[in-house]
Amino acid sequence: FEIIFVIAAALGRILVLPPEQPMYLLRADVSKRHRGLDGFFDMDKKRVNYITMEEFIRREGHPGGQFPVPTEKIDEVHNASKVCAKGRPRLKWDSGGLHSCDVMHDYLVKYATTPNITAHHQCLVFDKGMFERGVPDDPESAKEFCLSSKSSDPKEKRHFTRHMVYATKQMQEPALLYIQAGKPPTRMLNHYYGYLHFTDVSIGNYYKRYVRDLLHLRQEIFCAAGKIVNYLQDAARKEGVSTDSEGGGGYSALHVR
Repeated sequence: FEIIFVIAAALGRILVLPPEQPMYLLRADVSKRHRGLDGFFDMDKKRVNYITMEEFIRREGHPGGQFPVPTEKIDEVHNASKVCAKGRPRLKWDSGGLHSCDVMHDYLVKYATTPNITAHHQCLVFDKGMFERGVPDDPESAKEFCLSSKSSDPKEKRHFTRHMVYATKQMQEPALLYIQAGKPPTRMLNHYYGYLHFTDVSIGNYYKRYVRDLLHLRQEIFCAAGKIVNYLQDAARKEGVSTDSEGGGGYSALHVR
């Protein structure tokens, strides 16, 4: 999401959020099985040009819009733009209609261009010269960024160069870009700062601050996590384990799969 967020911001495009859907490890919550990304991040519409998929369909899917929905599919697509159930072929709704994530996918594929980019063995470079004139301003910076060590062992000298892809006017031309981030050919499983590179350092720092300021979790999530930390620290104190000078620590945590 951070990768797509920065791409949309850097290209000056409107970011359309995916419909609410079951989230990994949260789908067992019977009170709310479907969630949207805007429910997690403290995004500000005044600073981030984004809309929901439902808003997008309402704005562009009507007969006079840029991407009209076929008459016989209007109810299906409209419902799918609100909520979809990923991984389930068909989902029955109170209205009696049937739809799934595939309905939304098929609609987007019809009108959108899927850029040939992936965060797997690739790096995406933003360079003003390449974008405006087809000649990069700083090719060496891009090459250095896209050169990755194959081994963490300092004795190993083997390296491989990731395939370098430049953000170009051709990439920007389509009215609708559909980045299928979860599918293998266009998967975006990576850190944005390890995949996206701006040859102008000041612009790169600007977008890092953008992510820092606009994509942090909502305060109620921090608050819930803080209660758990406080509980662990209280329990640790009873065992004679103290926190550090800043009130942190006091316990160890493992992320086990």
